[in-house]
Amino acid sequence: MEYWDLYDAERKPLGRTHLRGDEFADGEYYVCCEIWVVNSRGEFLATKRHPDKKRGNMWEFTGGGTLAGETTLQSAIRELAEETGIRAGEKEPELIATYANKNYFMDIFLVRKDVEIKDIVLQPGETVDAKWVSDTEIGQMIANGEFVHSVGKRYSLYKTRTLQTVFESENIRYVRLNVLLLKEYLEMINDIENVGRMIGRRSTTTEEDEIMWVRGKLDENAPIFSMIDKQSGKYIGNIEIMDMKEQEGELGISITADKQEKGYGTEAIPAFLAYAREHWGVKRVFLKVYPDNLRAIHVYTKCGFKEYDRTEEDIFMEAK
Repeated sequence: MEYWDLYDAERKPLGRTHLRGDEFADGEYYVCCEIWVVNSRGEFLATKRHPDKKRGNMWEFTGGGTLAGETTLQSAIRELAEETGIRAGEKEPELIATYANKNYFMDIFLVRKDVEIKDIVLQPGETVDAKWVSDTEIGQMIANGEFVHSVGKRYSLYKTRTLQTVFESENIRYVRLNVLLLKEYLEMINDIENVGRMIGRRSTTTEEDEIMWVRGKLDENAPIFSMIDKQSGKYIGNIEIMDMKEQEGELGISITADKQEKGYGTEAIPAFLAYAREHWGVKRVFLKVYPDNLRAIHVYTKCGFKEYDRTEEDIFMEAK
């Protein structure tokens, strides 16, 4: 028999327990956990449910109910060991989100670990298979109905929280480029009217080309970051220094259409330049902007850039 502690709608303990399988009374909630294991390639560990279980033969992430007297962290470590054989220390699981739905609160933990599939120990009666899957593969599995719907929903909501933060400003997390954001990159860069034309793009980019671009930047250890809104976890855009040589380079920034005119550029540029000066030794940053892009010119001026040259096609500005 499995007992769970009960809580109220504000997650305050009610001082009594619930037997798994019994019906809940109004105002009763329990807590549970889900564990996302991600490897150094950015792939997630998915396990396949036993065919005799509800939603049998569907793929999901490891998880389960928190037993009476346990914390969700303790249950996450236990569930991970029971269902996969993976042992995690108390400091390894990182709480990335809490998902409230119906009559439960679910704490979602991230564990970064490289494990060979052959070393996974499946739990009899619970899991029958395991595999590493990329973000693209998870999307395909969700679309094909192979992934448990609620797990896929949580993944879509919180996947950007798995990206490691390099530094932060008030409202923005700055993370390394990651194929987890491939869909967002493509949507932004292929928005020719609102984004693409402002950075010199006149045609759309394919998924294959964008993957090559991401991998190329990573291989070069290029000075570029993706920006994530700290509160919503939504993708904002990218910011970089292009062609950096002898402690100077060209600033490049692109922001998705729905995040424009909300102060992100004004916040990101000074924060990014401060990081570049401290960590990369950058002394001079310049940029070019179309003369009719008055909004961008206003932002750059506000961030300390001054015009030093212009042609019919471009205005050149610099910050020292």
